[in-house]
Amino acid sequence: MQVRGLQTCQSLRVAVWLLSVCLTNPLRQYYYGVMTTTNDVYNERARLVAFLATIYPSHIGYTDPDEPDWPVVIIEAPGGQMSWHVSPDDVHMFDHVEPTNRMCRGWDGHSTQEKYDRLERTLLHEKSAGTLGLLLTRDLGDSRGE
Repeated sequence: MQVRGLQTCQSLRVAVWLLSVCLTNPLRQYYYGVMTTTNDVYNERARLVAFLATIYPSHIGYTDPDEPDWPVVIIEAPGGQMSWHVSPDDVHMFDHVEPTNRMCRGWDGHSTQEKYDRLERTLLHEKSAGTLGLLLTRDLGDSRGE
């Protein structure tokens, strides 16, 4: 499995830890000392979604007529399809994600609760398959090129 976009194993560990935090309460806003606005929370979530999109097939597009200025990222993971709206300020994090086209599978109608249930199933799948441990221990190099 190829992981693109993350420079260090430490970044990967932090991302997986944050994903586990999201599983316990996906709507809770966390305070990290600098995260105090809604934009900060959206940015943090976008980073996690971008991480997921490096691992699983995904696409991004302006497909929600109710939110035409916010693109939707759809991720097809082992636990099922998941999707998130992304702030226009965070679209640059998704340069590695294919744009939505007519061949892409559209939103399957899942609710927010179903999405986070699927995220939990995906995490359990990766743990049972042993791939989560590989992601956590794999040496991905250093952002300084070492």
